[in-house]
Amino acid sequence: MHQSSSIAQHPAPVDRRIALALHAAQGAATSAPGLTLTQHEPLAQPRTVAEIVEMAEGRGWSQVFNALKSKGLLAEQTLGHVVAQWLASVERTDLLR
Repeated sequence: MHQSSSIAQHPAPVDRRIALALHAAQGAATSAPGLTLTQHEPLAQPRTVAEIVEMAEGRGWSQVFNALKSKGLLAEQTLGHVVAQWLASVERTDLLR
C-alpha cells in the first residue's frame, strides 16, 4: 500500500480506522496476561490517534504496529488481530444503541 505524504493531515478512512484500532488496543496491553516489565523498563506512554497517524507517514501499518508492540503498548499478535478486535467492539457498541 502506498502511503501519501499528506496522511497525517488528511488520513483516508481506512487509515483513520487502523489508527483508531491501534489507539484502542494500547489500553489492553497494560493489563495483558503475561506482560512483565523489569524495573529498568517503564511502560511507554500510549500514543494519541494523531501520533499514530503521523507514525504511518512514509511507513506501512505493519511497521507502526511493530513499533508500538516493541514499546510494550500492544499485546495482540498481529495488526489483523488489533483491527478485528476493534471492529468487533465497534459492532457491539452499535448494537447497544
